[in-house]
Amino acid sequence: MRFLLSLGVATFWVATFSLLTTQADECGSSDDDDATGSSLLVGASTVTILPEVNGSTAYFDPYRDPPLAMEPGDDGRDPGLFIEQWDVGTLAIGNGARSSHWVHDEIRANAVAFQDLSAPDDQILVLVGVDVYMMFRQDIEEVFDKVRRALGQGMYDRLWIVIGSSHNHMGPDTSGLSGMNDEYYRYLTDQISSAIVEAVTQMEPAYLTVSSSRYQFGMADPYEPSIVDPTLNAMQARSTGDDHVIVTVVQWQSHPEETLGFGRDIYATDEQAAYLNEIDECYSDDDGEHCYVKDQIISAGFPGYAVYEIMRQTGAPAVYLNGPVGGLLGPLHAATWETEGPTGIPAGDGMVLPDGADVIGRNFHQTAVNGLELARRALADLEAGETVTDPPISMTKVEYYTRLTNLMFRAGLSVAVTGKPLILGHLPRELYVCPETGPWNDTTCVSDAFESEPDPILGAPVRVGTFGKTEAHYIHIGPVGIITLPGEGFSELVEGIPADFVDDPRGIYYPGEEAKFNHIPSDQYHTGGYARAAMADEYTWAIGLANDELGYMRPLSDWRTGCVADEAILGGEEGTCEAMYEAGLVDFVNYDGNEWAVAGERCKAITEHPDLLEQPPYSLFPNGAELAQMNCRYGQLFMADDHYEETMSAGWDYAENWIDAVIALTGWQGPLDEVNPDFIGYNVLD
Repeated sequence: MRFLLSLGVATFWVATFSLLTTQADECGSSDDDDATGSSLLVGASTVTILPEVNGSTAYFDPYRDPPLAMEPGDDGRDPGLFIEQWDVGTLAIGNGARSSHWVHDEIRANAVAFQDLSAPDDQILVLVGVDVYMMFRQDIEEVFDKVRRALGQGMYDRLWIVIGSSHNHMGPDTSGLSGMNDEYYRYLTDQISSAIVEAVTQMEPAYLTVSSSRYQFGMADPYEPSIVDPTLNAMQARSTGDDHVIVTVVQWQSHPEETLGFGRDIYATDEQAAYLNEIDECYSDDDGEHCYVKDQIISAGFPGYAVYEIMRQTGAPAVYLNGPVGGLLGPLHAATWETEGPTGIPAGDGMVLPDGADVIGRNFHQTAVNGLELARRALADLEAGETVTDPPISMTKVEYYTRLTNLMFRAGLSVAVTGKPLILGHLPRELYVCPETGPWNDTTCVSDAFESEPDPILGAPVRVGTFGKTEAHYIHIGPVGIITLPGEGFSELVEGIPADFVDDPRGIYYPGEEAKFNHIPSDQYHTGGYARAAMADEYTWAIGLANDELGYMRPLSDWRTGCVADEAILGGEEGTCEAMYEAGLVDFVNYDGNEWAVAGERCKAITEHPDLLEQPPYSLFPNGAELAQMNCRYGQLFMADDHYEETMSAGWDYAENWIDAVIALTGWQGPLDEVNPDFIGYNVLD
């Protein structure tokens, strides 16, 4: 059982935009509609978010075109350009080291703006893709404030902005888990806001081409249930004037983490190592004699290469929007093979590993091939796509509350020590005190005023509020429907449970008896429904980590957290979990018979109905009520076997609350279907 809690104490914007009143008028002028016959305006922009050195990112110019590791047969081991010091000082990597010193390829913020001139409210939709780990809701407000200052309140009020993080595990840390650099974050929000302003102020008459296909090259799901949604969506806007490409947008779902853990056997040069030792930032297995590069490299992962290739082929900006990336939907255990050169075999749809395929290991060449092939497939799909002219555009949003059962979230959001979040985020986040049994809304929930109280066992400050507020959007661009997720949703929440999930004839959903044992039986696995069942659109998109990130969204039915009654660090005694399991107070034992876990459904029940603790079986067990509450309070800090996602999720209600938001957004009546009869959860492992 892994103890996962880590509690370390964790320029004003001066860019000027020249925005003339006439330009703002043109953005919403019906004269454009009369002149071109198009009621759709589209604009796009791409900006770098690389950290600056000596006030610019020109240091990276020699590496931008073409980026490293693209040639067939490249060993993918070059870590890129070494940087001694960023202008902002030490900069951690999201899900990586606490300092970074190499840049392998470009990281960007890419924005696209849409306006339907025939709409009465004159609103402008802006979608933004950012090559970062995550952006919390409270921190995104800083982007909105800067856009408001740049454009003025009147224009800002017309904008509907959705910002999606690619969940890049190789970019500057924007979570705080490895270390938040607030000066970099202010620079990041400067850059994102500049991309939004440029996209909005450069809109021109356009028409769209849209496509959707199944594509799984370089993506697999090693976490049970292993369900892969290979839906690849793409959209391209072209000028109605000279038909030039304005922007290409790609929506797919995969973790950008091909090189996670890569580089422990790749070392800094002697000169670089001397410098790293001098500043005490040498990561070494031999007392500083060799400094390895692992987890210190900035890269955008496959989305960066996809955007690069699309921009190269079209001469226009491109936007990548990640979808429901699930527990570990990504390239780490996927079959990526060489597609060019003497051993190259075409990628196809990636759902079958060809005989004789030259499989690429975990390195930056795998990153490059995954990105290049994704770009090529999306562009090929668009060649045969559907043309859409004058699409109506509409947007709706639901804000809702969700219980933060994960004590790490409440501790990480504490501002008691420094006035800033302890480990989660750039700015303080408001939490709420809500009635245990609901309803949870703006009337019943009140702010905790950022107050904390010391946890009696951990000794760390924990926020008084036990609920967070987040949001989901439903957007229509003609035949395209877009639903957003404020976190890392599982495939089955969007695409549904596969039709063959219970029978599992290929043995891919729960491969092996241990996997089956450590999870709820497949015929008892319930999700509460899936989003696409409620979306009456020809093309259905899902954007994950959109305007927020509260971790993994695992369905409650398979929710397990560690039993902590044995943990000495929490005052527990060995053997208590086993005794509680035999007495019916703990729900699961793992395949090896040496670890015990508690069901999310049990914790939800006793939290919302504490009177249950006064009844059997709790009343029959010594200190049964107290031990059961302790399991539910601290259990998410400890990983139940094969259930890592629960340790990094806001809470057991998270997925259910989002499904309820989807129902509210779509106007669906009655329960949602859980099984998608047209879906097979493909999975191709290496």
